[in-house]
Amino acid sequence: MGGAPFLEDDGRMSDNEWSDLRWCGEPPVLAAEAMDEWIAMLRQCDPWNEMRLDDVPGEFRAVFKELLDAGDGLNPAARAKRLRQVSRRHGAYRRRQGCPAFVFRKEIAFAEQAIAIVLVRNGAAPMIVMTIQSSYVPVMQAIVRATYSGYVDWAERSDGPSDGPSDERGMC
Repeated sequence: MGGAPFLEDDGRMSDNEWSDLRWCGEPPVLAAEAMDEWIAMLRQCDPWNEMRLDDVPGEFRAVFKELLDAGDGLNPAARAKRLRQVSRRHGAYRRRQGCPAFVFRKEIAFAEQAIAIVLVRNGAAPMIVMTIQSSYVPVMQAIVRATYSGYVDWAERSDGPSDGPSDERGMC
C-alpha cells in the first residue's frame, strides 16, 4: 500500500499503467481530435488553403484512425499492414488531386504537431509528449514512404488517368 498503482509487486510496470491514468482507459489522443488540429494547420498553408474543405484531409482520416485508435486488438504486423494500406490510398488521392509529392512530408510534420498539441491539451507532461513523439518517428517515416508509394503506383497503373488531374476540384 502507498506505492504507485501501476507497479507490480516486484517493482516492474504493468500493462495497465497507460490505461488507468487521467484518460480513464481511453487513448490520450483520439483520431478525431488530432484530425481537427491537423486540418486547421493545413488550411493555413499552400496548397491546402486553396482546396475545398472536404478535399483537404484526403484519405488521412483513416491514417490517423489506424495510428491512434489501436484498441481493436490487432497484432502489430496486421496494424502495420493496414497503416500501409490507408497511407497508400492517401497518396493515390493526392496524386488524383494533382498535388506534388513533397506535400507528404509537410502533412506528416503537421500530423506530429497535431498529436503533440492534443496530448498537451489533454494533460500529458512535456516528457511524455517527447517520448511519444520519439516512438512515432519510424512510424511516421513509414507512413511517408507508403503514401509516396501509393502516389507513384497510382500514376503507373494502366487504368489510371493521365498525369494531370481530371478536374479542377481540389487541385494543388
